[in-house]
Amino acid sequence: MTALIGLLLLAGTAAPDVDQLARDFGARPAAQQVRLSPDGTKIVYLAASGDLGTTAIVAELATGKTTAILASQGKLTLRGCNWKTDARLICRVTRIGTVQGDNYGLVRTIAVDADGSAAMELGTYLNGGGFSTGSVLDELHDDPDHVLWDGAGVGKLDVRTNKFRRGAWPSGNMTFGFDSDNHGELRHRLQADRDPNGYVRDFVIHQIKARDGQWVTAGRSPISGVPQFDFLGFDGDANGFYCLKPVDGRQALFHVSADARLAGSLVFKHADVDVDGVLRIGKYNRPVAATYTTDVDKLAYFEPALEKRSSALTAALPGKPPVYILDESWDGRYNLIFAGGITDPGTYHRFDTQTRQLAELVKLRPALERYRFAPERRVTYPAADGTPVPAYLTLPPGVTDPRGLPAIVMPHGGPSARDQLGFDWMAQFYAQLGYAVLKPNYRGSAGYGAAWYNGNGFKSWKTAIADIADGARWLTASGIADPRKLVAVGWSYGGYAVLQTAATRPGLFRAVVAVAPVTDLTLLIKDYRSYSNGLLLAREFKAGDDLGEGSPARHADRIDAPVLIYQGDKDLNVEPEHAKKLDEALTRAGKPHRLVMFPGADHQIDDSNARARMLRESAAFLADAIGK
Repeated sequence: MTALIGLLLLAGTAAPDVDQLARDFGARPAAQQVRLSPDGTKIVYLAASGDLGTTAIVAELATGKTTAILASQGKLTLRGCNWKTDARLICRVTRIGTVQGDNYGLVRTIAVDADGSAAMELGTYLNGGGFSTGSVLDELHDDPDHVLWDGAGVGKLDVRTNKFRRGAWPSGNMTFGFDSDNHGELRHRLQADRDPNGYVRDFVIHQIKARDGQWVTAGRSPISGVPQFDFLGFDGDANGFYCLKPVDGRQALFHVSADARLAGSLVFKHADVDVDGVLRIGKYNRPVAATYTTDVDKLAYFEPALEKRSSALTAALPGKPPVYILDESWDGRYNLIFAGGITDPGTYHRFDTQTRQLAELVKLRPALERYRFAPERRVTYPAADGTPVPAYLTLPPGVTDPRGLPAIVMPHGGPSARDQLGFDWMAQFYAQLGYAVLKPNYRGSAGYGAAWYNGNGFKSWKTAIADIADGARWLTASGIADPRKLVAVGWSYGGYAVLQTAATRPGLFRAVVAVAPVTDLTLLIKDYRSYSNGLLLAREFKAGDDLGEGSPARHADRIDAPVLIYQGDKDLNVEPEHAKKLDEALTRAGKPHRLVMFPGADHQIDDSNARARMLRESAAFLADAIGK
């Protein structure tokens, strides 16, 4: 740590309290999954409690009174709550178990009153005495007592008694998923083509129920590869639906009539990036905007009044942060608002459309208010073949002319994801310590169209890893980074990417931190062997691909930088076996490394103490590496 602190002191800044920084930046958000009650007078949100605990809180906005209605700890994790009525909520809870060394997840649904009473797990009792869980297909907001339930059949379930009335089951033994029209009727289903062994072939069929009661095929799309049709739900009156289809190599939004004609029209497309969905608000989940990401999340509103309101609120708030209208009360009077940006972790507000008053509800990260955040900007660097690669560069606070900085290359996870401008707790933590942080949107990233996606970053790992390495070289060639102080940090696919870059380009990085990394592609395919899409994952790779060549655990002897690995032992996304296999390979190769396993933690390591430890230890680890 001495070398890095010395660099900061030479720059005229005080030495940071790394322990305090790690606690503050590693703290989980104060509120997540915020939802506005139907009458707009209350919110429910998830608050962190203890190491791995989560509590659902109902807040009465007029009085400020808060009530803890549900809490989870250990193996159970609250994932979110929705309002059934002003008096009753429906919450989702997950449980992670282990069978024969493999982690698996179970989902439970809990109904509970807004005062925390009358909590009950939703499900149906079977003839043999067993209890069957399921999921809510439609909250049936015009029926205060029931939800449309998919469990032991599809039908109406009483949210206070669990009395179940089975409805009509859509025909077709290949049906494996349903959607309602937000008015209580099943109007969309997914059908799969299976081979004789029961495995799903590489496409699904989307069918919608027309007004005349006939099921018609609306589209089909491969499970692997670039989607050709993505169903996004029905419109407000259920006479049509929205979907994504490719136009000029990028996903565009269409509206299609929900009848046998399937008359479609283009609603919105963007010249440079994919449309990724629609924003829905209000009682019947009314679609109000197309969603997409350029450098920041964007909304193309269908309703001019909402667009005008969003722009006016941005102009009125300090710092003019982007404003997103997330929901509205059933009568349309109140809006739930989120405002936040690059140097603002964000705040939830309620806007009263009658009085024009904006009330602050809860800040996402109140512990960070005393910090000066680092700026982040979009940059472009050339890949070896001349292709311009978009990326985001975070600089230490106060640095305007970066020269010879210690630097971190931080590729995103996914790989079917992308980075964007916005508050990033990890990047901001390292920037507080004097690092420049580069986050490349390498080829294989989502959001830029089919050609850029390139089969995703696993199938096309050679291109993705080359782009990441070229970003590292650009940092040093441009003078921003000192090549002797260049390191890498990655999470999930990002962890895979920094390890694979280190294995294929020895000498580039002085140290590598990998969080929940994939380390062996053959093991990745094996992880899904029990699922019907296991063969589809294998098909992501071309015939003849050497999976070993793309697996950093198979080439640990080539990694010449010290490695620090963090892993949750209840990870459902990347089995902990990946981290263990890399640990064993690095040990056999005599390479300096350390594996830290967090008991009870999942892929997100959603534990403030664990995250603080990870930040604190990785800061010391990186500082030691670049100080040699």
